[in-house]
Amino acid sequence: MLTLKDRFEKFILSTRGVESVDQLMKHCVLEGRQRADYLACDRRVVIEQKSIDVNPDYKIQQFLDKLASAGRLPSSGQMDWSLAELLSKVVPERLIPLSQVGQYVV
Repeated sequence: MLTLKDRFEKFILSTRGVESVDQLMKHCVLEGRQRADYLACDRRVVIEQKSIDVNPDYKIQQFLDKLASAGRLPSSGQMDWSLAELLSKVVPERLIPLSQVGQYVV
């Protein structure tokens, strides 16, 4: 099975007008130099490919656990939020919860 990176490369190179910089530069040795991955639109567009090769799900859960243990996530009410909705409810770090008063102060 092809990796995400390999599938993207196959897709992007099947697009008319896209060139692989690695193929163009395969006979050039530029030690210590970085270069883009693809050129498109008569070489006016530079495409830099980035991909995640490992599943980062555990990092998201660790982040949410840390917010919850610090009291920065809601503790009651609707709990079937999307990740975006949940993160929009995060209490900013600079606010100090005053549970005695029931409000936040800067």
